[in-house]
This record gives sequence, structure tokens and C-alpha cells, in this order.
Amino acid sequence: MDGAILLRVTPVRLAVNGTLMRGLPLNGNLLAVGATFVRETKTAPIYRLWSIDDVHPAMLRVSSGGAAISVEVWAVPPAGLATILLQEPPGLSIGKVRLLDGEEVLGVLGEPALCADMREITAHSGWREYLAARDGGTPKGAARAGEGLRARGRRRPGGQGERPRRARRRAGASRRGPR
Repeated sequence: MDGAILLRVTPVRLAVNGTLMRGLPLNGNLLAVGATFVRETKTAPIYRLWSIDDVHPAMLRVSSGGAAISVEVWAVPPAGLATILLQEPPGLSIGKVRLLDGEEVLGVLGEPALCADMREITAHSGWREYLAARDGGTPKGAARAGEGLRARGRRRPGGQGERPRRARRRAGASRRGPR
């Protein structure tokens, strides 16, 4: 090898909480840089989650009132990390994320200004869970045609799985109970 030094490059663990997850619109950005799926887990209960115009989420670390948020952990070649960040929507960045088991990894986080006046979805405990509630029960991991591409209103979450009142009535329920 003529004195060449061989370095073993260790992949960086990256926690993703939105459209980079398997089956969702930007997952191809991870695959394109050679990232590999490691596991599903949750964060430590120190984060809050917002829907940014129903296109993607933004997760913020908070000092109180946080929850455990569903994430996927991926092993990303270090050279691919910058590529992924540059392809993320404006207002998202990479920082340290603490997982439920205490492991600390890099992860996608939102800037506080991005979340101002947006719908908080922390109660859903994750982006997939929010999408399922919003869309009336899409199975976990299933991407629907055009998922995340529709901008919806910014109303606060309501009960009954986020379905509008008339959709609940069509399903056989009313304010007074089943008919």
C-alpha cells in the first residue's frame, strides 16, 4: 500500500422524525447517500412536535412539558450527512437528540421560529401517528399518494382522531352517540 493509511469511516447515527422515515416522501434522500436503517425508537420525553403546514414536522427540545417522540435511527456515512441537511426544508437543522434508552445521537430538529403559529402535534407522539389520525387511520408505514404535499389549515388538534365532525357522523356517530 506504499505507506497509505487506511481509515475506517464509522457511520453517524441520525434520528429522523418526519418525511425522511421509511416509506415517506424524502426517505430517498437517506437511501441515496447509502444510509441504512438501524431501528425504530422514541426520544427521551424532552421534545415537542409541530406540523409545518402539514408538509413535514419540526421537533424542538424543551425544558418542560416534553414527550417521547417516535423516531427512526439510521446509520449515515459521514460524507452524506451534509447532503441530507442541504436537502431538508428551510428551518430544519441537525443537532443532538437524546433517545429513550439514554443514547445520544444526531437528529433532525426544528428552529423555534419555524414552529411559531404552527399546529402543535406533540399529543400524537410522532409524525406517522399524526398522519394516521389526520387521514383517518392510514396504517403505520404506509405512504399515501401525494402524502404531505397538501397544505391544510393550522387549527389546533381536536378530538376523535382529527376527523372533521361530518366525517364522524358519516361513520355512524353523532354528538348524542350512535344512532
